[in-house]
Amino acid sequence: MARDTAFSDNDGLTWSAPREVRFDNPRALGNNFNDKETLTADPGDPDFVYATWQRIVSPSEVSSGAAFENAITFFSDTWFARSTDGGETWEPAHSIFHPGQFNQTIGNQIEVLPNGTLINGFNRIQNLSNRRGQRGFNVEIMRSTDKGETWSAPVHVSRLGVDEVADPEIAHPCPGDRESDGTCAVRTGDIIPDFAVDRRSNQATRGNLYAVWMDTRFNDSDHNDILLSRSTNGGTSWSAPVKVDHAPAGVDAFTATVDVDASGRVAVSYYDFRNDVKGDIPLSTDFWVAHSEDGGLTFPAADENRLTLESFDMRTAPFALGYFVGDYTGLSHFGSRFDSLWVGANDGNEENRTDVFHQNAQ
Repeated sequence: MARDTAFSDNDGLTWSAPREVRFDNPRALGNNFNDKETLTADPGDPDFVYATWQRIVSPSEVSSGAAFENAITFFSDTWFARSTDGGETWEPAHSIFHPGQFNQTIGNQIEVLPNGTLINGFNRIQNLSNRRGQRGFNVEIMRSTDKGETWSAPVHVSRLGVDEVADPEIAHPCPGDRESDGTCAVRTGDIIPDFAVDRRSNQATRGNLYAVWMDTRFNDSDHNDILLSRSTNGGTSWSAPVKVDHAPAGVDAFTATVDVDASGRVAVSYYDFRNDVKGDIPLSTDFWVAHSEDGGLTFPAADENRLTLESFDMRTAPFALGYFVGDYTGLSHFGSRFDSLWVGANDGNEENRTDVFHQNAQ
């Protein structure tokens, strides 16, 4: 499996030929899988580009079933590669964090602080308890003060206490296998955190880091909110999480993305089912953006905006291990304007089940 990149130096009008970042030959290296890659251009130095992903290492496909359960080769490292010439060439990719036997990382993503420090954020999945007893999902980050040459040990942000999202009504038909509790799954970005940094100059919140993820701790044990934690010291310590969304208790909010505009305002986008009516045909789904004017301390209801002009029916989305409109959304800014990107279902149009939407997210 190969990981390639391409670059454009004319605002996307044309693109270079692909540049190979990493290639795993399954015949030579076994059953390895490179997944969930992200790419970050250094805002402070256009020559530097960073790629990171998880590389899953597991036994060969011809191994016995017991080998898959017990082999020490089952793990998932964080891998990293760097370009110092704007993506023209890439230095050799390599592992920067090995979480241990049977453990893995997922959702690796690099942000660049105003002083040039790199932050790689991810979900650290501990299938076996570590010294801190943090079995399960954990939002963590690593720091590099030399543009990726060396990396710190992981810094713990918070537990990621997510529960899988499901169709709230089991009476409706399910296009695939139901879960063990009889529900029909909705596939989301449930174990993927997202990160952003305040890059303003000469402001009190310059360099603030923000992390968002799905979590049940402020809801019931079966439904998720969107939580946010912030760091004001370059990622070395993090605040207690706060709830971002305003979905009522017992309703899932899911697939969060965060960004910070040029004035320091924090925005978080997400889906939820708050407008669904129990017993009707559609699973009414909407996409929202919430804003914070105080550096992520609070997200008032008055500053939450609905971006979908009307709800779409999640039950008409493609079914791939669950109703699925994608587990990634986009949130960016230009000056003090936020721009959001998301996917919605087209309510039964079998020729075109989903579309991608872009909207100003003020």
